[in-house]
Amino acid sequence: MTVRVLPPSFDRFDEVWLVDTEYVAPEGERPDPVCLVAKELRSGRVVRLWKDELLDPPYGSGADVLFVAYNAVAELAVHRALGWPDPVQILDLYVEYLRTINGRTQPHGRGLLGALKSYHIAWTPVADKDLMRNLIIDGGPWSTQDQDSILDYCHEDVTALEHLLSAMAGEIDLDRALIRGRYMAAVTEMEWAGVPLDTQGLATVLQQKDGLESCLVAAVNQNYDVFDNRKFAVSRFERYLQHHGIAWPRHQSGHLKLDQDTFKERSDVFPILKPICDVRQTITGLKKNRLVVGSDGRNRTWLNPFGSRTGRNQPSSNRFIFGLPSWWRGFIQAKCGFR
Repeated sequence: MTVRVLPPSFDRFDEVWLVDTEYVAPEGERPDPVCLVAKELRSGRVVRLWKDELLDPPYGSGADVLFVAYNAVAELAVHRALGWPDPVQILDLYVEYLRTINGRTQPHGRGLLGALKSYHIAWTPVADKDLMRNLIIDGGPWSTQDQDSILDYCHEDVTALEHLLSAMAGEIDLDRALIRGRYMAAVTEMEWAGVPLDTQGLATVLQQKDGLESCLVAAVNQNYDVFDNRKFAVSRFERYLQHHGIAWPRHQSGHLKLDQDTFKERSDVFPILKPICDVRQTITGLKKNRLVVGSDGRNRTWLNPFGSRTGRNQPSSNRFIFGLPSWWRGFIQAKCGFR
């Protein structure tokens, strides 16, 4: 199964390149490119490049060239790492697949293989994905046989991408898809830059986390007595509410609703509760924190573009500085002369 004839909307492009890359990127770090495989659909030309061959892009980046990938942030990040220009025209089949499922949970996931199964494309990878990923993540050095295996693995994804484009091409609104593709380049820029942090201050707070929690609990317990050894005591809080005649939403089971939104709403109505709300949020934020910080002191994590049903970014709430409670943003610290 190959793409023999693309819809007329694709005629504006002289070349259509399917691209996949492999790279090493420890958490929080920028990618270190390993290889690239690309195929030009109309000519059938295939390019396979290993690390030391990644000197210049094998395809153009102008308006007459269509760059096709699945989750293009990965490939565009490799472009940045190599100093290559961003393609002007980007078609990301990952984004177009998300558009078709519109946030619905898929039994096979959102990856390339899941998309193939959703389109009933029979596909059995030759390479063991877990084995190959581990081989790549290991970071080398790689033998000649390893290099061939990694290039073959990358080539497989290009072939799979060709099958998926064949299935999806007729339903793609290309004008709007290219706008979404351009946004993926913007996401790449955000992830590449990261968010600069005061790493020394952050380390100090995390080292003294238990002591900070104890101080906060002691301060609020002087007036409220709703914590027991740094743990929020629901029975004590319920007695406090009853004593002060404060109405509080409950679940059908009769238990108090204790989510942060409920606490915030009730604190707006009864400002006397705000210290409890703030301390709970602070302690929860300290426990939830899984910030991913690179060696350059920047918070980088997958921003999950188009991840929500409304098409917004949906990054992890505990790995991204803006997903944590707002007081964490005090650790954002711009650094001069760094991009």
